[in-house]
Amino acid sequence: ALGKTATMSSTWPGYPASSGVDGNASTYYLTQLQTNAWWQVDLGATVAPSKLTLSALGMSNFTVFGSNSDMSARSYTDLLNDPAVWKNTTPGGLNATIDIDTAGQNFRYVKVQLAGTGYNYLYELQVVVPPATSAVASVDAGSGKISVPKGQSGTMRLGAVSLAGADYT
Repeated sequence: ALGKTATMSSTWPGYPASSGVDGNASTYYLTQLQTNAWWQVDLGATVAPSKLTLSALGMSNFTVFGSNSDMSARSYTDLLNDPAVWKNTTPGGLNATIDIDTAGQNFRYVKVQLAGTGYNYLYELQVVVPPATSAVASVDAGSGKISVPKGQSGTMRLGAVSLAGADYT
């Protein structure tokens, strides 16, 4: 989420939302003391992360939400009850760095929201997206047969094809 657009429910002076995605583990965002304080980042596009890594000291009783729609105007209860929204709740305190498994999920927005009253703050949120894999296809020059390694699949775009002496593009 490095450098992505972040917003939050309120701001403590000097601790902007952007601090949660600035890549600096010594800075953090901080909301005012409030009920269901939240912070959200727009990843810019839907991604399929393998995990989220959160770093904080002392924040407790919060839920991390993932959605393809902006969640900034939605209440904590509404998000908890929406089956289309991915969620992971941490009932106790977060006093270190934790990894949250998100394998099989797809979302564009990540929202960290308190379940009760308190200060919402994280040093950093990292969204870990595994690199894309691609199959290496080969073409037999004699037969024109295309081979793809076993267990691989994908889409191949052909620029030009020659069939029985005629060229097609």
